[in-house]
Amino acid sequence: MKQSVYNFFTIRFRVLMTNIVNTFNIETAYPAENWANIFSTLLYVISYLIFLDVIFNNVTSLAGYTHNDMLFFTFIGQIAFFTLYTWSFENMSGLAESIRNGELDVLLTKPVPTLFYISTRTFTLVRLVRDAFVPMLIIAFLIDWTTLHLTFLSFVIGIIVFVCGQWAVHMLQFLLVMPAFWNGKSQALLHLSYSITGPEIPLQGLSKYWRVILISVLPVSLPVAGATSVMLGHSNPLLMLSWAIALAMLLAWLRIWIWRKALGVYNSASS
Repeated sequence: MKQSVYNFFTIRFRVLMTNIVNTFNIETAYPAENWANIFSTLLYVISYLIFLDVIFNNVTSLAGYTHNDMLFFTFIGQIAFFTLYTWSFENMSGLAESIRNGELDVLLTKPVPTLFYISTRTFTLVRLVRDAFVPMLIIAFLIDWTTLHLTFLSFVIGIIVFVCGQWAVHMLQFLLVMPAFWNGKSQALLHLSYSITGPEIPLQGLSKYWRVILISVLPVSLPVAGATSVMLGHSNPLLMLSWAIALAMLLAWLRIWIWRKALGVYNSASS
């Protein structure tokens, strides 16, 4: 029997809520496990803010962005980093490990949509709030929100571009995990994605060649540089929106296609 749209979304909502609760229970069971992350992220943000001050003590703008614009750019960049790392990277790392140790065999027998389950199995809301709260608060306090050239429409379109861009970067990580189905391991490739995602460079500071590469071929600049450029009025919002949605739809199709291909050649390491 064909699954109804209602059941399709209901099942996934229940899986998501279960994964969030399970992750919450794990994180709160070991409250002191990763407190060093608070200090490391805080030190990174403070050093980056000092770096911006050094630059703007010598120039008045950077690729058309003022100091205040760059603070907003940094704010969006940190949102992208924290959400992507605590959701996508953790789950893709878990998928690579499941393939390596044969756990995927068990996951495939669960009466749930496997691909959705493994993509949301870890949803670290506690760590997200714990690590992001202070750095984000500092950046938000430094931004002069009244002088930003934000409009309601550009802000909404920018959010959509941001979400599509995050999906694109997630897909990059997903694709880098897929070789594990053929050779049994892909952690090094996944860690490569952590190094190349989210270059904090304004879109207008890139040549046309690199703009095409970094928002299309390797769309790591789409969620931050692309979204911020739209929000601040530096890019054509409808053009960026159209491309972001088209890319997200293409990647959604590619995700299903390559997942089916990978399962077709899957041989458990435990067999």
